[in-house]
Amino acid sequence: VHQFFKPELATDFFNKKVTRKFTLPDDAIIDSTYVTQTKLVNLPDLLTLHISRYGFDLQRGPFKENDPVALPQDGIVDMTPYYSGKNEESYKYEIMGYVVHHGESLNSGHYTANVKIGDKFYECDDLNPKPPFHTEISAESFYGNENAYLLMLKRIPNESSQ
Repeated sequence: VHQFFKPELATDFFNKKVTRKFTLPDDAIIDSTYVTQTKLVNLPDLLTLHISRYGFDLQRGPFKENDPVALPQDGIVDMTPYYSGKNEESYKYEIMGYVVHHGESLNSGHYTANVKIGDKFYECDDLNPKPPFHTEISAESFYGNENAYLLMLKRIPNESSQ
């Protein structure tokens, strides 16, 4: 999440820094660079985050990114630093589930889902030959998975709003 919301230098189509010359009152001329940053104005009670696990380059074309994505071990995603709305509430979310793509390319693979229901964790996989299509897993396995790309989050109510 932090990577998506971090400040970045603005660049043009050719990946060159966007700068602008400013003349100061003493006639000195300075170059200024632009920094962009995404902030959220509204946050819902249920939030789905898509983690881009795909890339593109001119030599390879589209490809799957296999870099690990570390989930917080306590299962809490704090969106408060990325919120710029009017109220001062905390925006913490609990991870309720996520989708994983198994496979090395964009053209093939298999999807599974890991979900939290109450205090139990499950891996749901329709490749299981017979129902049930889920297997109970440990919390360590749930939070230790580094291949999530679609997170389902539920807002934790603020104590003042309960």
